[in-house]
Amino acid sequence: MNRGRRQITRHKHLCVSPRFTPDGHFLAYTTYHHGNQDLYITDLRQSSVTRPLSRRKGMNLAPAFAPDGRTMVVTLSKDGSPDLYLMNRKGKILKRLTARTGINVSPSFSPDGKSLVFVSDRSGTPQLYIMNMINHKVQRLTFDGQENSEPCWSPKGDKIVYTGRIDGHYQLFIIDPRGGQGHQVISDWGDFESATWSPDGKQLVFSRRRNGHSEICAIFSNGKGMRVLFPLKGNQAYPRWSPRP
Repeated sequence: MNRGRRQITRHKHLCVSPRFTPDGHFLAYTTYHHGNQDLYITDLRQSSVTRPLSRRKGMNLAPAFAPDGRTMVVTLSKDGSPDLYLMNRKGKILKRLTARTGINVSPSFSPDGKSLVFVSDRSGTPQLYIMNMINHKVQRLTFDGQENSEPCWSPKGDKIVYTGRIDGHYQLFIIDPRGGQGHQVISDWGDFESATWSPDGKQLVFSRRRNGHSEICAIFSNGKGMRVLFPLKGNQAYPRWSPRP
């Protein structure tokens, strides 16, 4: 996995939260290029072709693409608090999905596109919620812990990995989308965040932070075989597995 690296962005501004389109041909991300949290998309087949998806005032956070690739759910704060919006690939808003005080962020589609998991603090603390994308009804998924975030639906649709805070540290958990209690993936020291699934659903890639240094690691979903993927200088974060192996 150390081979074949290439740089996508070539400016000095911060770029975070990359998201692949389902066909793997495009990469969307949030950048602070213009002093605002703007959303851009790059054609990976010709990296020089980059265009803005959303440059609205406030937050424009990296999207969750629907499985068909035609629409996406993004977080915008153009009207005050961060809320979820359904947009097309050209950046046009099709529908506002949430309209509550507090935060509504970090969307992730189920593989069939019928459900969306996201983070909201409508209960007082950040927790995971699932929205039915047909009738837009919302159900709370997590009830344990004071802070749960960064959900990512597995390719088979039977699991959701997320970040939970325990005793001041961030750990990875996996939960059944139908409900229940999340189980901890890793029993090790440090902070583990931003997990995403391999295309076959057997592995997770994530960032591990120790002693102020962040690096990209991978592990099997059963919690075994953790290893560092890129032993590079500096900090690495926000990993994302492409949809194609």
